[in-house]
Amino acid sequence: PLCSRGYLEIGGVKYCSGKNPDGGYVILPHRPDGLTEIRWIAQDKRCKFSFMLMDSGEPSEFSVSSVEFATTKEYYDGISGIKSPFYIVFFVVILYLWTGYITIEVKAAVAYGSFVLLWPQFPGSEAKRYCVLALAALPRLLLAVWVYGVGCVLLVTAPQYVDVVLNSV
Repeated sequence: PLCSRGYLEIGGVKYCSGKNPDGGYVILPHRPDGLTEIRWIAQDKRCKFSFMLMDSGEPSEFSVSSVEFATTKEYYDGISGIKSPFYIVFFVVILYLWTGYITIEVKAAVAYGSFVLLWPQFPGSEAKRYCVLALAALPRLLLAVWVYGVGCVLLVTAPQYVDVVLNSV
C-alpha cells in the first residue's frame, strides 16, 4: 500500500510496510565479490528506515528482519488513521458540505450571468452587457470551479483531522 511512497529493495525485490519479508527476515547470500546492493527509494522525505546488519567474521549470509514506515500508524491506526471508518465518514461529510457550498456559489454565478444576458431593461448597450458578462459573471463562475478543485485536492491530501478542518475553512 505505501510502496508508492517509498520502499526498500533488496536483490530486485521491493519490501514496504504492507509487504514484509517471508518469515520476518531476508537472507542476503554472501557473494564472491562481497557486495550486496540494498537500495532505499522514497519520494517523501519523512519516510525513513533503519536496519541492523550483523557481521560476525565472515558469515555466509546476512538478514534484514523487517521493514516499517514511521507514517504507517498515521494511515492504518484503527482509531485515528485515515483508513478508519470514523475518518472516512468525517471526510465524506466535509466533502459533502464543501460541494454544497460551492454548488450554491456556482448557481449564484449562473443566475447572475443569466440575469445580465436575459434582462430586457439592462442599462447600456449590447457591448456593455457582454463586457459585464465577460468581466464579472464568467470570472466568478471560473473562480468558483477553480476553488472547488483546489479545495478537493487539499481535502484529499490531508492526512490528519486537523488538516482536513483547516483546509475546509
